[in-house]
Amino acid sequence: MTIVLMLAAAFIVGWAAGSRSAFSKLVMSRQNSELNINVKISGDVKNSLFDVRLNPDELGEIMQKGNRIKVIDAKKFIDKAGPVSPDKVFLIGRDGIAAELEYGKLEGSFFTINDEGLCFLTRNFPVNTQIKGIEEIIVKGDEKVLADRVSGGIFVIQGDELSYKSPGELLMLPYQRELFKVGESTRSVDGNEYKGVVYQSRNLVSILSILNAPARKIAAYSEEGDILYADADARLQINSPHGLILHDAAGQMKKPIGIVADPPASVITDVAEAILEKAEQGRKVMVVYIDGMGYEIYEKAKGKDCIPFLSSLGNPQKALTVFPPITDVTYSSMVTGKTPAYTGIRSRGDSDLKCDTVFETLSRSGKRCIVVEGNIKILKDDSATVLNIDENKDGFIDDEIFDSSLKQMKDRPDVMLVHFHSYDDLAHEYGPYSLKAMKQLQIIDGWTEKLVGNWDGDIIVTADHGLHEEGEGGNHGSFCPEDIFIPIIYSSKM
Repeated sequence: MTIVLMLAAAFIVGWAAGSRSAFSKLVMSRQNSELNINVKISGDVKNSLFDVRLNPDELGEIMQKGNRIKVIDAKKFIDKAGPVSPDKVFLIGRDGIAAELEYGKLEGSFFTINDEGLCFLTRNFPVNTQIKGIEEIIVKGDEKVLADRVSGGIFVIQGDELSYKSPGELLMLPYQRELFKVGESTRSVDGNEYKGVVYQSRNLVSILSILNAPARKIAAYSEEGDILYADADARLQINSPHGLILHDAAGQMKKPIGIVADPPASVITDVAEAILEKAEQGRKVMVVYIDGMGYEIYEKAKGKDCIPFLSSLGNPQKALTVFPPITDVTYSSMVTGKTPAYTGIRSRGDSDLKCDTVFETLSRSGKRCIVVEGNIKILKDDSATVLNIDENKDGFIDDEIFDSSLKQMKDRPDVMLVHFHSYDDLAHEYGPYSLKAMKQLQIIDGWTEKLVGNWDGDIIVTADHGLHEEGEGGNHGSFCPEDIFIPIIYSSKM
């Protein structure tokens, strides 16, 4: 493994080599207060540390070459950063020499301090692992469990495959160091001009180095809820104290949480744009919104002949939804044409929109818009919404939504959105590909056929998110292909 290192300034000076008296003198000078050890512990940890604090009572003594020296147990020292499923530990010295160690075998190993800085001592590992002048300790966790337990890394979707690059893995990749100019100033002293230029040091990893195969474009998702489309040769800054930063010619994105390699051209926000464009052209538009029917689910349902009518409408466009892929968030982007960074809806329970829906925009221009929903209005907006309850007590509201939609059609609205929930409900309980969930899709397919048969205008069929299998049921909200990819079908009946 190649490790490219940036050398830093010396951390700890003025400590006599291997000297018990020097160590004791320091403790006494602090009057038994905490000791600050200037070393960085990062990677797959709960809290990256830029200095490590020790209490004097945490120190022990060992004999080395006839001398007693102060030490601290290596594992206890590293554990101060809260390692997450630790597997490997990398000790990096100021001279660029590094050692890879198994975390689980650190027993019998120690750190001590001398005039060379923080040094590793071991009774078990080979002598060449005794790194001196350690400036950074990188923890690399078990790849099998990290994605669910450590933050600060990045998810990668490539095709239908999902991978996760943890902070520890990213720090071990080869990187390029660049000095980026952030400002300059000039000062006059005794008639002389003194100019100073300030730079930021950036350690940049190529996005291509974290992909499993070549790619040309990426769609990057941020923690703030935005999506940035960039070239695949964009670079990821891994040394910012504020988290990862994606740099591209088009701009930068702070705190990216996931990327999709060679993403589909369509995205859920296209639905709002299509509604607006068609309605402004005087065309009537009906949106059939099937909650939870992700792209993979659509394809499998089609293969099982569960959705013959939807399949007859033409090939769907594979599209991205927004993150997190949960109804409140995704629906708001579907009906506003904006990402969560601009809608203000970024989690369950959020309902106060920061922008208008297409229904509000079109209503102001005299268009009649109606949303046919279940028993709860998802967003706080001025869209005309018809709510329904489970009148026949069959455990679902979708049959009432269907009947209500047929009634609303009689008044010939310009735009109507029909939101079916029952597939998502059953997919959660029994699994997205379960017999019960697939049968419900078949029922929704039949309802959709009857709705389209009574509609003169354009039709859009889509979903807000998909679902992945989890235990005996299904779930969504994760950055994974099953949740992120959705179908959008455009059709017309004029």
